[in-house]
Amino acid sequence: MELASITAGRALGLASYYYYRAHCRFPRAVRFDQVTADPRVLAALRERYRDVNDLELYVGLFAEQPASPSTILPPLLTKIIAIDAFSQALTNPLLAPRVYGEATFSQAGMEIITTTRNLSDILHRNVPEDPRRRFVSMTRRALLIGGKPPRAG
Repeated sequence: MELASITAGRALGLASYYYYRAHCRFPRAVRFDQVTADPRVLAALRERYRDVNDLELYVGLFAEQPASPSTILPPLLTKIIAIDAFSQALTNPLLAPRVYGEATFSQAGMEIITTTRNLSDILHRNVPEDPRRRFVSMTRRALLIGGKPPRAG
């Protein structure tokens, strides 16, 4: 899959990681160590690319380190996903006033939509065979503390 993605990016003339960072208003990386501090990843990047400007988008997205230990995805990938998600959500025809309502979703469906407050609600509704309530998070912090919810305060 990775090879096919890199090959397709090359065939399509996809802009480099360097330019996508600039486009998303992140500072341009001028050295490989601004992409990652992982020595193995740094060595692999330096072995395969002459310069950080040559770094392909797909490779850069997965070589880039998350901004902090509490985040899962690196900054550029997070921003690209967020742009895509919000642009799709805000233009979704299901949210149009003429479509959004009981006629489309049913009374039960509308109740589910209006009472859903977080990702945990969605998970528990879709995994009914496990009745235990579990903390659900999109951060590494939850994983680092054994999947338990972070303490308040």
